[in-house]
Amino acid sequence: MGKFKRKTKEEREEEIRNAAIKVFKEKGYRNTTMEDIIAETTLSKGGVYRYFVSPKEILISLMEQGNENVFEILMMKDLENVSYEELPALLAEKTIKKIYDYRPLKEVYIIFLNESMYDPNFVKAHEEIEKKNIEKISAIIKKRFPELTMDEDRMALTTKFIMGLLYFNTFFTGNEKAEKEILYDMFCDFYKKMLKY
Repeated sequence: MGKFKRKTKEEREEEIRNAAIKVFKEKGYRNTTMEDIIAETTLSKGGVYRYFVSPKEILISLMEQGNENVFEILMMKDLENVSYEELPALLAEKTIKKIYDYRPLKEVYIIFLNESMYDPNFVKAHEEIEKKNIEKISAIIKKRFPELTMDEDRMALTTKFIMGLLYFNTFFTGNEKAEKEILYDMFCDFYKKMLKY
């Protein structure tokens, strides 16, 4: 018989997050209790509460984790290798990808956005996540292109606009190919202005 392998802290947190995703999708955030989430894990009640004390805390943790994952997938590597002339087009391409591509946490992100209308803690958490994003992107661009000046107010507005498009795209479908072309052109122009080309 195999030896029992004790889960690491990270594995336990991941199990709790995955259980929460399942329950949030099935019951909705507002109808989810900690007991619902605990029932979906192999952990004890105390074991779950050691890491998270509420569905709200888990949802915010999911958004932070998802943001890190999306940032790594969409931005880091390509930004480090892009030329000056290609930068606005790359950012436009990555923006379109963020809006249209399926990601496992996309539905949970929509739940998070919905709940932000009712809970200022979610608004604050989202602002902090987006601020970190802007700082990371700015740092990478500044390192690669020290001569560029970034308009951070425009960048902050862009993240809100992208969030709105992502939300809209989740519920309303249209001619995706045409939408992507229009948005690509629009974001290319916008990023040129934002980066003060």
